[in-house]
Amino acid sequence: MKPSLVKGIVLLYFFMSQLILTSATLSQLYTVKVEFDNKMSNSSLRTEHESNSLSECCTKCQTGCGCVGFRLSTMVCHTYPTCDLADMTGEEEENLTTHNVLVVLDIDCMSLYDRGIRTSGVYTIHPWDKLDPKYRPIEVYCDMETANGGWTAIQRRLDGSVDFNRTWNDYRIGFGSPHSAYWIGNDVIYQLTRNPSYFYISITLHNNIKLYEKYEGFSVSPGKFQMDLSDSATGTLGDGLYITAKPEETTAVYMKFTTYDQDNDPSPGNCAVGYGGGWWFRNCYQAFLNGPWASPKWSNPWGGTVSSGSDVKETVIMIKRY
Repeated sequence: MKPSLVKGIVLLYFFMSQLILTSATLSQLYTVKVEFDNKMSNSSLRTEHESNSLSECCTKCQTGCGCVGFRLSTMVCHTYPTCDLADMTGEEEENLTTHNVLVVLDIDCMSLYDRGIRTSGVYTIHPWDKLDPKYRPIEVYCDMETANGGWTAIQRRLDGSVDFNRTWNDYRIGFGSPHSAYWIGNDVIYQLTRNPSYFYISITLHNNIKLYEKYEGFSVSPGKFQMDLSDSATGTLGDGLYITAKPEETTAVYMKFTTYDQDNDPSPGNCAVGYGGGWWFRNCYQAFLNGPWASPKWSNPWGGTVSSGSDVKETVIMIKRY
């Protein structure tokens, strides 16, 4: 076989593999809009990059980017703040092809699940619309396997690397890393639960026994982040939040969030100061998952079932919209 023919076959294989990769990636992450092909935006905010494929070009679409265009013949990638067809009035040069795609911004882990992603892990979501002053991408842990998948973890503690005895502002904006230990942020929780959601708590003990409880109707209000929750609870932990027997003493439902520097609980003192972490306290709690890690001072993480924080190996709190 002639060397030139071999070279041609290798190049063809390379471009075919790029197209296959692109197709697979785009089917999960982006929306192809054929009517945008060969169009050029006149936006002064257009930026140009070098890319080896459409899928690589798409990864350059970060904060403030709404769509991308990729020209295979010259390996040029353009990113735009938006793909408004009315603005795409320019035409590509003859014999050159630009493929434009809209970038899908997932609002939560359920959005990712709905698009076929089935692997649990850390992903980026966009709870706010891009025009919202609070807009920012959020890194979260997504559980794509438990109870039909699509769960967004609002709290995850795999170790004691992060101190959960934090300020009001820390709890509001979030802290830590979804890879190991984090609180997603009360602003984000509010944004994700403007419509009531499922609420799932999981505690893994050092003997690797995993216990859980699933609720319905979870949401928090803006401002003081008051919790609302339905009394529908199922699982192996037992109800530790609604507590229908003595709701006036320990239930977290209808309680505002409290931290050591902002006392919103109805008890005579500040429960967050006394117990070392932010939570929806009353007088003070029957369940509390933000206590001092692996310490006997963290008493009754889940009253009646888990009596000491020393027994806890992992905790996860997750939500999923209906």
